[in-house]
Amino acid sequence: MVWNVLVPSHIGDAGPKSIEDIAEFTINSEDNKLDKNILKEIDAILLGGPTQVDSKFLDLAENLKVISKYGVGLDNVDIEAATEHNVIVANSPGSNALSVAEHAMALLLAVRRNVKTANQDLENGEWMRNKYISNELRGDVLGLLGCGNIASEVSRFAQAFGLQCITYDPYLTEYQIPPGVGRVDTKMELFEKADIISIHIPLNDETRHSVSEKELRALSEDGYLINTARGGIIDEKALIEFLEAGKIRGAGLDVFEVEPVSADNRLLELENVVATPHIGGATFESDQEKGIQAANNIRTVYNGNIPKSTVNIDGLFSTNL
Repeated sequence: MVWNVLVPSHIGDAGPKSIEDIAEFTINSEDNKLDKNILKEIDAILLGGPTQVDSKFLDLAENLKVISKYGVGLDNVDIEAATEHNVIVANSPGSNALSVAEHAMALLLAVRRNVKTANQDLENGEWMRNKYISNELRGDVLGLLGCGNIASEVSRFAQAFGLQCITYDPYLTEYQIPPGVGRVDTKMELFEKADIISIHIPLNDETRHSVSEKELRALSEDGYLINTARGGIIDEKALIEFLEAGKIRGAGLDVFEVEPVSADNRLLELENVVATPHIGGATFESDQEKGIQAANNIRTVYNGNIPKSTVNIDGLFSTNL
């Protein structure tokens, strides 16, 4: 018997092809409203994009057995509700780590070296070399808020540029911290000691707006903020105020509180912000790896096992006791 697997229309074919022996596919295009007749037939979801998997969704998806994220972030999945419905939730850790880390460094270099405004001036026929004198990265302190797979790759790149790296991540043991990375005891200490903050934590109730006025005030006026994680981690109103007032030097943002970001979002207008449309993991290599990992999670459940990356394993077992 094959499973009916719901897949987003925008992903590559590597993942679906790897499980086509056990699955038939229902395509979830952006304009597909997923009525109850579709949902009640699906056995698994290869989840990508903005689809919200909440209690109402899960009530309709009565045969659903596994949600496998094409990527890492699970902020669009109600994990507690999935657990109550006895649905396994898994993701694809590390699948986009190198791609996102590269992009974090690209944003840092772009905002630090004034690439946005220098390019605009050049396109307008102005040759303004002296206007854009800046500082090298060497010797500055990069603070990693969270130190999972992506942050570990960022630390490797950053140290090659001569940056000193520190991290705040209360969930890691000292043996899990990457080589050459120091550890601080509090989030505030991270912001006080760092010249640059790069965010690498998931978005959930605990972390929403965890970078707010208090944290930004602790960062120096010469400080930079890089976010390739989730937009909701930062209080955007506070960030705009600090950037406009010159209380921090600049920001590199790949993510926003509301996506797609509104064209009139003030962050897009500021000269000291370099922004991109959530493309940190948008590489062919990452796309293939995410798809294969996510599909392999579905195969694992199909075979009667639990994926290693299951995020609600404790809740599932306690629910079934």
